[in-house]
Amino acid sequence: MKKIAYLRTTSIINDSRANKEINTYAEQNNFIYVFGWDRQNINKDKLQNCDNIQFIMYNQKSNYGDGVKNIFKLLKFELWLHKNLKKMINEIDVIHACDFDTAYIGYKIARKYNKKFIYDIYDYYVDCHNLYFLKRFIENIDISIINRSDVVILCTEQRSEQIKKSQPKRIEIIHNTPDIKKEYIATKFDEKNIKICYVGILQDDRLLIEIGNSISKYSNVELHIGGFGKYENFFENLSQKNKNVFFYGQMKYDDVLNLESKCDVLFATYNPDVPNHKYSAPNKVYEAMALGKPIVVCKNTGVDQLVRNEHIGYVINYDAKDFFNCIEKISAGEYESISKVGKYLYCEKYKWNVMKEKMKKIINDIEVK
Repeated sequence: MKKIAYLRTTSIINDSRANKEINTYAEQNNFIYVFGWDRQNINKDKLQNCDNIQFIMYNQKSNYGDGVKNIFKLLKFELWLHKNLKKMINEIDVIHACDFDTAYIGYKIARKYNKKFIYDIYDYYVDCHNLYFLKRFIENIDISIINRSDVVILCTEQRSEQIKKSQPKRIEIIHNTPDIKKEYIATKFDEKNIKICYVGILQDDRLLIEIGNSISKYSNVELHIGGFGKYENFFENLSQKNKNVFFYGQMKYDDVLNLESKCDVLFATYNPDVPNHKYSAPNKVYEAMALGKPIVVCKNTGVDQLVRNEHIGYVINYDAKDFFNCIEKISAGEYESISKVGKYLYCEKYKWNVMKEKMKKIINDIEVK
């Protein structure tokens, strides 16, 4: 049994990838200390410790998507993380850090106390934050951590290009695919009432506001949207003003999949002008495959090649008008074809059981004293 510290700066309860990785470690009879940041005080009664998982949460309130405004709160979180890791270091064999937010502190502790270190790169830090004059400085530190990690985890093969300046010892690809344990009954596609769905972080550069501002023009399209972040109030107010908008707020992952199964089309429309989006790997793409739903993505966002080449959805310009033109042109026959292809591809190549075996091998291959 290995004792693993799993580090993440978000609310764990809404982080599907983190939950899958934590549960995979737990299934191997490892003990996992989960260090997270409960920014909106939602986890107190929802995260429950069990025999081999213990949650240790930082509880200072902070909004998602505030960028530079959060810098001092992030520094306080880093100090809290450093203090608690150091205090518990004798109970830890392996540190698994997600993104640079936790990797900097996690690696410092791992190196000082001779612990194994796994660097799980959800998003390459310098490509998804406006760091201005600090960009090169931060990237150099990040590359140093990547080079010295025992294992680096990426979510697509394309992300290797993003970290090409580094020379990691070992890279593993763990696709951000859902762990679906039951059958979800899909509703029949109706061209006269198309239900579109997005559940995730509600922030800029995802075409969300543009779609929200245009939805009232399309009486045959329903927008079902959930999640948390900068635009929660915007979509809650929008749902009160428009009969074809439904806002669900923060949702448990099983409820997310249930909602998506009852909708017709999922979308992950990221702005290609954001450098990090050129290597995007949204879990919605894999959820769409698993549930037999078409996915709409934008050109030049990395995942567009998968969607186009495998015929599992639609690729559009980053434009709300183009988005709705695409939605209104979907036919029942085309919908059925995409559904079959997506389900087959998921089962053969991307289902979580395949990724789980790779995760198990990662932790089993690590030797600890």
